[in-house]
Amino acid sequence: EQRRLEHARHEAARRQAQKAAAVKDLEERLAKAEAAREQQRRLRTDVEAAAVEPAPAPVDAKSAAEPVVEPTRAPTRPARDALRELSIKQLRNILAARGGAPCTTCKEKDDLVAAVMAVLDD
Repeated sequence: EQRRLEHARHEAARRQAQKAAAVKDLEERLAKAEAAREQQRRLRTDVEAAAVEPAPAPVDAKSAAEPVVEPTRAPTRPARDALRELSIKQLRNILAARGGAPCTTCKEKDDLVAAVMAVLDD
């Protein structure tokens, strides 16, 4: 009986240590992904700042009526891929830890990844 209890305590401590290591690994991977995204943002802003302004085009009625549409930037691929490697449970935990609302409409893992990316961008 004593040996069984000791074994159960040992297994519980081992599982707790595994969970702590998994959380630490997850936090490190997220930090790396965020750092890569921040570096990409900095590179984009540097390139945009260094870009030479094109000569103004002649203004006619047709071009003046068309609004200028800025392309929306997709999240960087490495960050998305790193998040896709995580389990659904880990993604939900990140949402909860970062103050995001639980994603009740998320049907697939990509929906959760998008929700986590949105929370991380804030």
